[in-house]
Amino acid sequence: MKAPKLRFTEFHDEWQSFTLGNLTELSDGTHFTPNYKPSGIPFWSVETITTNAPVKYISEEEYKEINKRCNPQKNDILITRISSGINSLGVPKLVEWDTPFSIYVSVGLIKSSKLFDSNFLVEYIKTSTYKREFLSKSLLTASPKKINMNNLATTLVKLPSLREQKKLGNFFSLLEKKIQLQQEKIDLLKEQKKGYIHKIFKQELRFKSADDKPYPKWDNLLLNQVASIKTGDKNVKDNVANGSYHFFDRSEDIKYLNEYSFNEEAIIYPGEGSRFLPRYFSGKYALHQRAYSIYNFKENIIPKFIYYQLLLKNRHFLKFAVGSTVPSLRMQAFNTCNLQIPCIEEQRVITDFLCSLDKNISLQEDKLTLLQSQKKYFMQQMFI
Repeated sequence: MKAPKLRFTEFHDEWQSFTLGNLTELSDGTHFTPNYKPSGIPFWSVETITTNAPVKYISEEEYKEINKRCNPQKNDILITRISSGINSLGVPKLVEWDTPFSIYVSVGLIKSSKLFDSNFLVEYIKTSTYKREFLSKSLLTASPKKINMNNLATTLVKLPSLREQKKLGNFFSLLEKKIQLQQEKIDLLKEQKKGYIHKIFKQELRFKSADDKPYPKWDNLLLNQVASIKTGDKNVKDNVANGSYHFFDRSEDIKYLNEYSFNEEAIIYPGEGSRFLPRYFSGKYALHQRAYSIYNFKENIIPKFIYYQLLLKNRHFLKFAVGSTVPSLRMQAFNTCNLQIPCIEEQRVITDFLCSLDKNISLQEDKLTLLQSQKKYFMQQMFI
């Protein structure tokens, strides 16, 4: 097939195949680790592109030296060529800014050209067609996985006329901007929620009763005074790919079983990890022998209120975790966890307020998923 299934009506010509190296100049970043500075010229690596890791900085002198052989500019395309983790190989990013920066050897540079529209090409690189082509030329058995620059140059791209490229590029650029704005909105809402949680549980923000009177002073209690804590009896090998019930194990990942051990409202903690954050759950579930469940809450305790407060206790659980390679939780961490408990009326007001924030975040995440699905559909139909 040399034409997409869905096109703007004014275009009818077949798409043509080119090797990337015949379209433009390719290079990669410096092969030497620079001398990082607290501030200066931004220096990009794979992690900056794939995980939004903080940008590092180099001196202006080092920037000038590096950029003699590799000078990224606006409308160029960056592409990760050495893997730093799962799905981190072959990820493109359009340079949309004018300020100077440098790149590391792990990042390839595709210079802009009059032969293609950069907005179009960066989206084409994201297609499954090009991903297969890219991976076929990559060294997937190497550690880390990578693609050499001479092999990157031989990868095939399929281009329509420049006029159609520009129209497609603008169309997908607008879609991508909508997705980015929606993601930024979600990130802002999550930051606002974090801020509210900190202020509420530091009691810097207090609610009042229906008759505009302050609620009573909060009590200081241990976690094991407001609920019971237990571990499960299942093993990782017990999990079933399409099981009917949630199975919580030592990791943050959710697995499944065809049988359940408990039917209750609970707060679940993974038994191992680099961080320990709670997960609220209500219903039937199974539990790994090294995962923890907080359950059987006292009559005057709202479980979800405890869940929201426990979001602030990661440092406490890390303090009591043991093991140098993978930190592991012990029951002592739960038995020594201090909580501040208001009257049940204030618990309910706080829980309802934070739940309303969660519902709004979930609604915005659904909108993001819809936008991403729409873009995925259009990419499948409008590219070849």
